[in-house]
Amino acid sequence: MSNESIKGPDLGRLKNLLNMDIKSLGKGRSNNKNIEGFFKRGVLSKKLVCFDIGSNSIKVVVGKKKKDKVIIYDAFSFPTPEGALADGKILNDFEISRLIKENIGLHNVKTTDSVCTTNSTTVINREIVVPKARGEEMDTLVNFEIQQYLPINMDNYTVQYNILGEFTEENVERCSVLVITYPNNMAKEYFNLLKVSSLKPYALDVTFNSINKLYNSATHINNEYIEKTSTVAFMDMGSENIDIHIYKGRKLEFTRAIRSAGGDLDGKISRRYDVTLKEAEKRKIKESNLLSDNSSEEINEFNLFIKEEVQQWAEEIQKIIKFYKNKRVGNKIDKIYIFGGSSRIKGMDTYLEEMLGLTTKYIKDMNNIEIENCTAFQDLDIYLNALGSIIRL
Repeated sequence: MSNESIKGPDLGRLKNLLNMDIKSLGKGRSNNKNIEGFFKRGVLSKKLVCFDIGSNSIKVVVGKKKKDKVIIYDAFSFPTPEGALADGKILNDFEISRLIKENIGLHNVKTTDSVCTTNSTTVINREIVVPKARGEEMDTLVNFEIQQYLPINMDNYTVQYNILGEFTEENVERCSVLVITYPNNMAKEYFNLLKVSSLKPYALDVTFNSINKLYNSATHINNEYIEKTSTVAFMDMGSENIDIHIYKGRKLEFTRAIRSAGGDLDGKISRRYDVTLKEAEKRKIKESNLLSDNSSEEINEFNLFIKEEVQQWAEEIQKIIKFYKNKRVGNKIDKIYIFGGSSRIKGMDTYLEEMLGLTTKYIKDMNNIEIENCTAFQDLDIYLNALGSIIRL
């Protein structure tokens, strides 16, 4: 951490920060109890400045929740300093903080209560089966069982779980449980980042929970009604990972990440065509078209190269979907929604729909998002994670 970093919260407070958010995933419980919070719960319609800090860019949204709507007052983004973030871990808090202060100043953001929503492969989720129990007995069973799956020191993690369902096996009542573990060190990094950015840490969220909350409060996406009982996959096609979150009946049931995404594609374009990474990204967005075969020979060759790379993504996505379907009889996916930078490659939704055999839509609009005094806000899809973190439960 930089010399500007301050002393972070103690372990109890860190865990309270996380419990405040992860537990909103459903009928969840925490293994952390009787912890005095310091992150304000207070008025849930409070105006917040929310950050989605990715390896390629930092997205910022200023807004608040009002009844069933998320009201947006401002939204902007700026590049993440090179090498400052890796898989959710902050490597250069000083430089990120400097840019946060600079950009919120340029946008005249007066709100200081702040939220970070994050994701990382170090945020581990597993589905386990335990005997049916209640209260502290269930906490003990979950903690014991998850340690059999994960070779980690549980004292270094905040653990939450969500009961997915109950069943009887060999005359014993059991529960299927989704367990989520979040590294306390990572929580401390984001807490310190907000503090040295002259902001007041309000909460810390995880992206699959941010999207869950946004999805739960919507009735229409792209002007189409969403059936409450449907099973929907949201696919965040970012720079470092492709994150796949599956929600059944509006509750998170499954989440996985593919460690290949837009940044890897930019690198391959850069090496193949001998251009900088920035030039590669611009060419990817400007010239890529997964459905085109009527352009010049040079463009067609470029698009064939892009299509070969995206096909590898589709194959990995297909494996994850197949794994989810095979986990339980009756598992299915009704629709896929894609968002994030790489989802903007022309024809991505149609191409994935053909490859996966599932209806796939690029998110253009959600009826629970209302824009106020924010003329520059046109890129809904890249701000979804930050938008969802405005909703405090």
